[in-house]
Amino acid sequence: MFDVGQQEVVKPVLLFLTDKYAAPGAFKEGRWTKANSASAAAADLKDWWGTIITGDVPWDCADDSMMADWLIDMKMSLSEKTSDFLNSSTINRRSSNVAEFYRWALGRKLVERVPEPDAAKRLANMRLTNPNIAKSYRNRSRSKYDQDPHPISPEVAVKLAAELGPLPSEGKTQSSRTRLVFELGYETGMRIDEILNLHHLWFSEFEFDPNRPFVMSSFDIEITKGLVKREINVPAWLMEELRLYVVGERIAAIEQGGKSWLKGDRKAFTQLFLNHAGATHNAGKPTQPSTIQDEFHTACLTLKIHRRKIRAKGTPQESAIYVPKHTFHDTRHSFAVLLFRSLEKRGRVRPWIRVQKALGHAQVSTTTGIYLNVIDHLGAEALEMVAETFHGLRHAWRGDAAVAN
Repeated sequence: MFDVGQQEVVKPVLLFLTDKYAAPGAFKEGRWTKANSASAAAADLKDWWGTIITGDVPWDCADDSMMADWLIDMKMSLSEKTSDFLNSSTINRRSSNVAEFYRWALGRKLVERVPEPDAAKRLANMRLTNPNIAKSYRNRSRSKYDQDPHPISPEVAVKLAAELGPLPSEGKTQSSRTRLVFELGYETGMRIDEILNLHHLWFSEFEFDPNRPFVMSSFDIEITKGLVKREINVPAWLMEELRLYVVGERIAAIEQGGKSWLKGDRKAFTQLFLNHAGATHNAGKPTQPSTIQDEFHTACLTLKIHRRKIRAKGTPQESAIYVPKHTFHDTRHSFAVLLFRSLEKRGRVRPWIRVQKALGHAQVSTTTGIYLNVIDHLGAEALEMVAETFHGLRHAWRGDAAVAN
């Protein structure tokens, strides 16, 4: 298995699969007897690794709570093969393979604990039936795996946005999907999985007033981390771009899907973002987080927004490579910092309370513990410059009508 962002093989997974499926006796009469099981385990661990990457969580810090979130995601996901919900046997197999991997890692002292499928299942069921019951569990181990935030500066955000694709209003032939996902992350602080679970009907009939491009449209999203409903606010200019995507690129993707998998009794998916028409047999199916992450990483490397990393340290294959400086999750960090500064400039008391609500953190200590160091490090003067630059660049994106406002 290969981690695109870090440009390297995921060694623990490779060693685990080798130990389990390539041991003596795995080959008989010139045939690999465990090929199907190995492929299934690799696919299950790949899906789990995608969850880890999406949340910016080190793999060795996973716990029951994180596995519970994964179980909930799977229960709410549709299979690309059947266009139906995953059955319980598939979910159980996936969680069992992940747990077995962690037991293997525990035996080699690579981790300190093993996520238990049964405990995770009970917690997932608790959250699905009554999310309030599980509040005390939600951030219990959060401090153990939260990473230092890496806000994307407005100057870099402009470059990344352009590299990820055009806006629908620009009338170009390239796909706008990943650009719009990025814009939503940067403008609202939503996690990538929250963005990819948005319903297209929220945007299909939006009426745009070009003289008021910054009026906010509010929505309550429910498919969130911990299933805690929260409000998001999307500016009018972005609502209009999303509407253009729905009536243009999205419809084209569904029409292309009708030539392959979308036939008979099958119905089109309701998610806002779908694989574009150029995705051949997968056109019109829901976009996966790994697809957005891969395109975001590629954009970072293309623009040389990267850092050097030593690969295979201490071995004959040791070499220096470049890896992306940011992950998609950094759009959430950026939103938090810029929202805080804008509230502070308006004289709001305790602006972190508002940031906490916007991010959906159960405890304000989670918000301040993750982001406050960035504020202290940058200082008020630097933050003011960032905010002013952000304001100016955003206006420049939106044309003369926006500047007038």
